[in-house]
Amino acid sequence: MMKIKIKPFMSIKKIMGDNHEVDIELENDSLRNLLEILFLTYGEELKNLIFDNKTKEIKKFYHLMVNGQSYLNLPGRLDAKLKEGDVIVLFPPVGGG
Repeated sequence: MMKIKIKPFMSIKKIMGDNHEVDIELENDSLRNLLEILFLTYGEELKNLIFDNKTKEIKKFYHLMVNGQSYLNLPGRLDAKLKEGDVIVLFPPVGGG
């Protein structure tokens, strides 16, 4: 088993119980499987908010970072393997002006 830290922000944080951080323990697994665990734990609301079922990726304008790096830059993207101590950050779209 390994421990992964999730840091949700804004609307994602609200769905995840207003927690600043959530620790998840899982087997040697991929980012995609971690998301499935999160969707099972926090429900369809979280899945519908951040995941695009057509592209099988995170919705455009949402950001998922692994140890400060966009998942889009990881080998295999959502199929990238996670390791003990990884920190996953989830950001909804942010507007400014």
